[in-house]
Amino acid sequence: MDTGTTPGRLPAVVWVLAAGTFLLGTTEFVIAGLLPELAGDLGVGVPQAGLLITGFAIGMIIGSPTMALATLRLPQRRTLVLALAVFSLGHVVAALSGSFAIILAARVVTALATGAFWSVGFVVATAAAGPRNSTRAIGVMMGGLTLANVVGVPIGAFAGQFTGWRGPFWALAALSALAAAVVGRFIPTRERRAEISVRAEIRALRQGRLWLALAAAMLIMGGVLATYSYLAPLLTGRAGIPAGAVPLALIAFGAGALGGTTAGGRLGDRHPIATTSTAAAVTAAVLFLMIPLSTQPVAAIVLVFLMASTGFTVNPVVTALAVRYAGDAPTLTSALSTSAFNTGIAAGTAIAGTALDSLGVTGPPLVGAITAALTLLPLTALAGRSRRTKPTGQDTGDPPVLRGTASTPPARDSPATRTPDEVGPMSPENAESPTPLSRRTFIAASAVGGAAAVADPALLGAEPAAADDATSSRVTLTVNGNRRAVTVDNRTSLLDLLREHFGLTGTKKGCDAGACGACTVLVDDRRVNGCLTLAVRLDGARVTTIEGLSPGDDTPLHPLQQAFIDQDAFQCGYCTPGQIMSGVGCIREGHTGSPEEIREWMSGNICRCGCYVKIVKAIQQAGS
Repeated sequence: MDTGTTPGRLPAVVWVLAAGTFLLGTTEFVIAGLLPELAGDLGVGVPQAGLLITGFAIGMIIGSPTMALATLRLPQRRTLVLALAVFSLGHVVAALSGSFAIILAARVVTALATGAFWSVGFVVATAAAGPRNSTRAIGVMMGGLTLANVVGVPIGAFAGQFTGWRGPFWALAALSALAAAVVGRFIPTRERRAEISVRAEIRALRQGRLWLALAAAMLIMGGVLATYSYLAPLLTGRAGIPAGAVPLALIAFGAGALGGTTAGGRLGDRHPIATTSTAAAVTAAVLFLMIPLSTQPVAAIVLVFLMASTGFTVNPVVTALAVRYAGDAPTLTSALSTSAFNTGIAAGTAIAGTALDSLGVTGPPLVGAITAALTLLPLTALAGRSRRTKPTGQDTGDPPVLRGTASTPPARDSPATRTPDEVGPMSPENAESPTPLSRRTFIAASAVGGAAAVADPALLGAEPAAADDATSSRVTLTVNGNRRAVTVDNRTSLLDLLREHFGLTGTKKGCDAGACGACTVLVDDRRVNGCLTLAVRLDGARVTTIEGLSPGDDTPLHPLQQAFIDQDAFQCGYCTPGQIMSGVGCIREGHTGSPEEIREWMSGNICRCGCYVKIVKAIQQAGS
């Protein structure tokens, strides 16, 4: 199975999850096209039947974070399968019932299942795609939701005209049951991280940048959907478009949204801040232009397309940033992203409805333009914070880990071992022709970068806590689940901090140049070389060392530790802790599909000796 390690390709699990979001997105919006039939069959008014939409939205806003925490300790595959099963059962209950109250309750339960699927699905997709393709993976998943509006909702509404409103419900029940079987087949079984708890998920919310990303998600969706919800009266009453042609405008919106999520997924991995800021500014401008230009039918349709394509470009990028900022506890953040989108939709449409009554058909575009423009406020603040916490030249909000000690050790001659001038930052598309950087040059460049950081820590964007003097800083880390604070010299590496200050000598001191991999540890669940990472860069981070995998005599060995014993994967033993820690990261990232894949992602951590094959077998054993 493709694992997403190949530039430009995504693993199959991402597309499976996108199919799931297509079904879930269809059920959220198809009810709008079935309200008259449903209201007549149940003997209620159309406004009361509209509560089925409101109930689902409230269920998504409240239910997404609630279900994310409730299912935190369940294996991810089981959570996804159960969510689809509950989703299917909810539609069966609704299709069989003649009671409005029961159908409303079924919609709320269905929304809870939808929230659980999205929150876990985003985490699984980004982990499977890897750091270079995480934003694109979220773009594909959101593309499933967008495609639901373009294809699923019109087909469902059309089918409901012939089969009654219950027909689409039965179809969604059957398709979601089938999707549960497919997800159970294709989603890999992943080790559930024991150290991640409800407390850790909530603690991850302390990141200010995370809330800025969520605010941007809420505002951009509020702006776009405020206008979209009242497009019909604008197009018919101002542009003079016949009512029968309005669906064509909606198709243009759906096509633009699909293109926007795709573009955002591709551009956001390389330039997240520039992509979102530009797209939000253009969206605001397009919505402002809709006020004077909506009297022309062609111009109105073009503006609808542009509104969707630019507005939806922001979605996958800010979602990926929020999940990235959450570090090793992304599930609750992923759920809050869903809540943020739905909060923006609910608030934006409510304000736009008031504007429609007071200002006429141009009221909603005015509300949308102002809201979209407000998106620039959190994005500007995010850009300012990112400049203070990143190496010069990167347009990213990555957690504070040096580029030279990135989460996955680069394979020899891989794009990650090339200079920024040779390959765009984190750019899979530009990674084919450049000349590779040699290991010797890479190590020398890392040493020069470390010396420059000691001379001027601001070059690395370090924001150390209160310092005793100009050369030391107060650093607080959570090491193997224990919170520790210590004042260290600004030149102290993470390796020296662990060994000399905390007495964790399992992390070995080998070459001091990042070449042997004996110093590998996990920082916020990402692999780093401890000897090349400055401790002052990691204030507030979570660090896991070999001692943290099996912390007590009565604690079972980690599966990979046991696999090393079973496969006799030891040589001299000196590099073994670093190999095990890198292997744990490799497993969590899902890079265990084949011996070749393991060798690529473990490059720099496998000694060229007789144990080479045995180490690969040990990782395969633990990964399965």
